[in-house]
Order: sequence, then structure tokens, then C-alpha cells
Amino acid sequence: MPLKLNVAALYSYILKGALIVVWLLLIPIKPEAQVIPNDATFHIFVKPANQKLHLLLRLPLRVMGDFDIPTVDPGFLDLPRIEPALRNIVRSGVLSQITTYEDNLPLSAPRILAARTSLPSDSSFRAYDSAVKHVLGPRLNPETLLYWQQSLLDVLIEYDIRSDNANFSIDANFAGLALNVITNLKYLPQSGTTRSFEYEGYPGLVRLEPHWHQAAWYFIQSGFTHVFSTLDHWLFLICLVLPFSRVRPMILVTAAFALSHSITLFAAAYEVGPAGLWFPSFLQTAIAISIIYAAFENIIGANLTFRWPAAFAFGLVYGFGFNSVITPTLQFAGSYSSLSYLAFNFGLELGFLAALGSLILVLITIRRLPINERLGIIIVSALIAHTGWHWMREHTAELIQYQFTLPSLDVRSLEGLIKWLMLALLTSAAYWVMYRLVRNVEHSESRSP
Repeated sequence: MPLKLNVAALYSYILKGALIVVWLLLIPIKPEAQVIPNDATFHIFVKPANQKLHLLLRLPLRVMGDFDIPTVDPGFLDLPRIEPALRNIVRSGVLSQITTYEDNLPLSAPRILAARTSLPSDSSFRAYDSAVKHVLGPRLNPETLLYWQQSLLDVLIEYDIRSDNANFSIDANFAGLALNVITNLKYLPQSGTTRSFEYEGYPGLVRLEPHWHQAAWYFIQSGFTHVFSTLDHWLFLICLVLPFSRVRPMILVTAAFALSHSITLFAAAYEVGPAGLWFPSFLQTAIAISIIYAAFENIIGANLTFRWPAAFAFGLVYGFGFNSVITPTLQFAGSYSSLSYLAFNFGLELGFLAALGSLILVLITIRRLPINERLGIIIVSALIAHTGWHWMREHTAELIQYQFTLPSLDVRSLEGLIKWLMLALLTSAAYWVMYRLVRNVEHSESRSP
């Protein structure tokens, strides 16, 4: 059947298409959304003096791309009219991200003493005095050709304070201004002892000179949250307690694990342990092996006699791993590094105790269900072992890339050997205590009717 051409319909479609094209052409094109920079480094000096608190900041101007920055084609800064724009950027984009405290009380709004642009090659922020001199010094030549995304923004602000010797804190949240934010913060108190901080992202409130209880509470929270933020701890703990139907064996196995990781955590605090680049990969590999071992033992049939020594042995590995977690945060401990280790370990134990309690409740609930308990243990353990296997392969691939060299025989090596011998003696004593405890529990259970 021959096709019939509907001329009227064809003209209608052509007219509608033309109208759509015209409409699209007339719509104003919105500017593209500001692309968040990949990396950005912030420098902060904090110095109290003469009832004033000075904050000196340096940041890349590109992180303030949402603001109206005066430029001339093809993107060079319009330096003759940049000053008012910079103060607006500082007021709305920088100060809005900073809250400063004196003795836990927020300070009033600061004054902007100076704001300027600087060349990316400027190195004045290596020290406070040179940075202040630079910020308050002559501005760039108006004829300088400086692309705005390469410029640095330097700011000097001032707070009124009650005492130069107060306990100051700063909450500077720059994490949303770039994908990876690194902050270098230096606190220059009246005592003359500079305290340096360097951290990624947003650490929350930074106490520049914390009291002992503030440091302790910070690390208790850090230890507690670490338990719940890391999947490998959960998988290993599940495997440890999964085969037991009674609470007492669960507690003994967890206690053996807690005792041993506490030993190596404090040993690492005194620099006992390898310092090679391979060691973190080795720890991750060993942790993955611990998960596989515990899961495999559940599959073939686990009992307390063999389970608690395994938990004790692998706990030694986890202790060194926990040290790698606390080490980057010791900068927030102030003068209380030893106390912070104790607090962090206490937080870990509280976290594991809470995790153990929740697992016991879950296991009690599951065992009331009409399912084959033995089959359930095998299935869950197999799934966990599968996850641990992939982790082990991944970390082993990293580990074999490192070259291992034997340490040279010198005084430092001898000191390290003595520390290892002391660690071995302490570990042996702890193992003996745990062994006697388990034996006494087993003996009392065998005598009970």
C-alpha cells in the first residue's frame, strides 16, 4: 500500500522544531558550577599578645571561586580593585568557617587588619614574624600578571581577649573547600614554646593547649569510635565469639585479645617495633590472616583451649596496628602523650566491651530461631573468610613490593634488641597470667554440677 504524505502534519512538525531551537537559543546559559579544587593547603598562625589574639592565615585563592573575584581577560587578577573584594571574601568565605574560643567561650567577631594577594612563590609564611611583615607590607605591583587560580590569599585578623595565658581553641572547618584539605597550624603562646599541628580534613575542635582531662576525653572518644569505624575489628571479633554458646568463654577470649593488644600498643609508644615502610602492609596482611584463621577454626570446630591463645597471639599484631591509628593524633594531646595512650586504650576496651555486648544479644536472639546453629556458624565464617582472603591477597601484593634489609649491628640496634627482649618477657608473663585464669575457670566449671 503506497504511503500518503501528510503535508500539513509535516509543516506542523517543522514549525514546532524551529520554535524549540529558537527557545533553546534564547535561554540564558547559566555559568558552570564552581569546580571544587582537588588539593588545598591552609597555613594558620595563632599568637596571643597584649590582650589580643592574632590569626594569620594563608590559603589558595582558588578555593574561593564561588565569590566574585575581579579579573581581566584572560583571568588575571585586577589588582587595582582587588582590595574590597578580598575583604568581602575573608568576611563571608573565611571567617564564617572559623570559631575561636578562650577558656571554652567563643570570642567576639574579629577585625580584619589586612588582606592581600601573594605570588605562589612567596615563602614568607615559613615563620610568623616574616609572615606578618609580608601581610602588612607593600602590595603587589598593579601591573603584575597573576592568574587568579594561582594566587595566594593572606589574611591577618585580630580578636579581643581577656588574658594572654588563657586556654585557646580553634574550630576551623575548611574541609568543604577542596577534596583534600591539609592544614598547617602553629600556636605561639607566651611561654615561647611553639606547638605545631598538621592534619587532613576536619578534625573538629583543636585545643591548642589542652588540660589533662580534655586530652584524656578526646582519646577515649577516639579509641571508642575506632572500634566501630573499622570493619576488620568487627569481623575478627565476630569470628572469636561466634562458636561459643556461653558468655564466659566469650569474655575470656576477648580478655586475652585485649590484654595482648594493650601490651604491644604501649610497647609501640616506646618505639618498640620495626620502622620500615613495609611494616604497615605487614600488619594489614597479618590482620587479614587472623580473620581467615578464626573463621577457618570456626568451620572445623573451635573450642576455648585453642581459641584464647590464638586471640592472644593476634592481639599482639592488632596492638601495633592501633599505634598507627593514635600516632597521627598525638599532636592533639598537648603535654599528655602517655596519658593519651592510656585513654585511647581505655576507649578501645570500652568499644570492644560494647561491641561484645551487642554481639552477645544478637547471638542470643539468633539462637532462639529455628535454624541449624552449626550450619549458620559455617556459612557466616565462610563468608568472613572469603572477605579476609581478598584483603590478604591485596595487602600481600603491597608487601612483596618492599625490599627487606637486615639491620646493621650498632648501638641503636642493640637498644632495640633489649627492648624486644623486655617485650618478650612482659608478653610471656601476661600469657602465663591468662593461662592460669583460663585453667582456673575450666577447673571451677568441671567441679560444678
